[in-house]
Amino acid sequence: MNSIFSKPYLFFWLLCPSAILISLFFDDQALDLQFHDTYYVMAYTHIGLFVALIFLMIGLIYWFARNIRLNEILVKLHLVLTLLSLLLIGLCHYTNSSYIDFYSARMEPQRLISIIGLLIFISGQFLFLLNLMIGLRSVIKK
Repeated sequence: MNSIFSKPYLFFWLLCPSAILISLFFDDQALDLQFHDTYYVMAYTHIGLFVALIFLMIGLIYWFARNIRLNEILVKLHLVLTLLSLLLIGLCHYTNSSYIDFYSARMEPQRLISIIGLLIFISGQFLFLLNLMIGLRSVIKK
């Protein structure tokens, strides 16, 4: 378990194929979003590919920063918050229907859980950037 925290890029690189494989299981499902007067329909496959791309980019940043001394507590917190947020978002969207009408009254708890998961994800990425800035500042001071 300690090797995951010492090499966090491996964790994110292993999440890339899993995000793609999970999105392939939900191949026939879609997410309906309405912004102002425009109605968007996104397939779960595209959402999974986008999440895999984000994981790949985070893994690459950790890989390039492997010689920079990062705060281990912030690395652990980033990994836990990222995984927790994705579990929250993924579990609240699991359904047996062919599509999810995200704005129906019965989806109110799932929408709230998704928003909380998104805020947790954003806070985890903020900690990631903060950790990188602290690590780069210590390298520049030397």
